[in-house]
Amino acid sequence: MSEYPPTRLSYTIKDECLGTHARDTTRDSIIKDFTTEKIIYNKYIDIIKNNGTKYQSQMQMITTYEDISIKKFGQLCGHISNYMDKIHNADLDEFTTSRIQGIISIYKDINKYLSSIVVDLDL
Repeated sequence: MSEYPPTRLSYTIKDECLGTHARDTTRDSIIKDFTTEKIIYNKYIDIIKNNGTKYQSQMQMITTYEDISIKKFGQLCGHISNYMDKIHNADLDEFTTSRIQGIISIYKDINKYLSSIVVDLDL
């Protein structure tokens, strides 16, 4: 064995390319739950925005609930830069699984409230 460098190019495959890391199916399931709750929330918001006059009397409470939710997101994930954009875009790489579960809980709370207002949503 010589101590000289190789005379031709050689490549080393990264570990992550070898498939040695186990797939975290629990996290995948939690991310799916996150996506489901976020889609439900977006549907409620679309209905409210498209029927502004119908929901005008509840708009103050809806805004209050959204403000409270944003504060909860901040308390949970405020240490992550641009956390609201990342939540909005479902870019969850920097979020721990337990934080994603917390985000789901926040979405469930606001969705429960919105379901009491918007009764014509087909889920």
